[in-house]
Amino acid sequence: MKQGDMSPRHEQLLVSFASLPEKMLALYDLENLVEFVLHELCTTRCFNLSKAAYFIDNVDFDCFKGLAGFDKSNEFIKSEESWDTPQEFTQHMQGCKFNQKVRSISNVSPKKSSCSQQQFINELASELEIVRPATCAWDLKHDNYGILIYETAGHQAVDKHLFKALSLLGFCPVF
Repeated sequence: MKQGDMSPRHEQLLVSFASLPEKMLALYDLENLVEFVLHELCTTRCFNLSKAAYFIDNVDFDCFKGLAGFDKSNEFIKSEESWDTPQEFTQHMQGCKFNQKVRSISNVSPKKSSCSQQQFINELASELEIVRPATCAWDLKHDNYGILIYETAGHQAVDKHLFKALSLLGFCPVF
């Protein structure tokens, strides 16, 4: 593929994805690295999501835990600088009500509960006021599962690359 064959949108995604591992390594010891990665994936320059809530489901320990939340209405104003100003970004995320609401969710694993996983997701989306919820689930290390409940900005279709990019969240420490 020649350089001119790539659309500006795909070029922008490629630049964002290619820079993420280096950024993640630079901040690997932060407890909230997952917030940085989720925020990056949700911004306009990546997948342009209006809301996203990331959860981990650990069936072995019967635990479902919220790890990070993104709400475009509370987006970090200097989002391109979030990696350069980690303390400022962390402070901002600590004040974001949606992020705190997601992080406060701790439940039994939906795979071990009596309700269906879809019913569980719908109730969670309603609680988080995600109007047009979409979900994605993927395998993580140690037989855990990642679950993202999200809402796109407007009526935009989600880029097929989102599902591949979400695996980056699996490299973030869970505290």
